Amino acid sequence: MRVVYKEPGKDAEIRDIKNELEELQSLVDGWIEHMSFVDGVGLIMNEEGRLRNMKPNFRYGWGTVLGSAIFVGETDEDFTDITDEGIEKVMKFLRYHAF
Repeated sequence: MRVVYKEPGKDAEIRDIKNELEELQSLVDGWIEHMSFVDGVGLIMNEEGRLRNMKPNFRYGWGTVLGSAIFVGETDEDFTDITDEGIEKVMKFLRYHAF
């Protein structure tokens, strides 16, 4: 599955990963939390980022995403490849909100 992966303090990168829970947990270093980012794009992060004092990654409407994050394509039922349009939206967003 094609995703945009963003680690704190580093540039976002496009990666091909397995669409499996274990892979997602490995990339965010723990339990995943999912929320919709923009239409057709989901944001996956570590649900315990604050409790584990993870490094700040980027500002997002309600606060700060801590630790690594993954942007994925999403449907009503599953995560999918992020589209080229989704990648553009994510990269533009991160240009102004990443630490």
